[in-house]
Amino acid sequence: MNRIRMGVVGCGAIAQIQHLPHLSELRDKYELVGLCDVSRQLVDFMGDLYQVSHRVTDYRELLALDLDAVLLCFADPKTEVAVAALQAGKHVFIEKPMCISVQEADRIIGA
Repeated sequence: MNRIRMGVVGCGAIAQIQHLPHLSELRDKYELVGLCDVSRQLVDFMGDLYQVSHRVTDYRELLALDLDAVLLCFADPKTEVAVAALQAGKHVFIEKPMCISVQEADRIIGA
């Protein structure tokens, strides 16, 4: 079975405590292909820690990679990134809350 090629947007607390350690433990199922965070220092630190070579500060660069899915782990609003990821053909996992309004939810669902 092929591993799911994942990108993670947001390297803050929830990614550090929950998502990245678990994805790392499940390397037979997931390949961490790229990380994105607005902080160059943080994305480089987490990339070193989890041996992820693609590290960017702009989510659009992450979406240009050959990924099956992206995990959105950053503070709201997530709508713009979620819609862009879906339009790029990626599966999207969104850390709660998905969005803050019905209109934003409709945009994500519509993508």
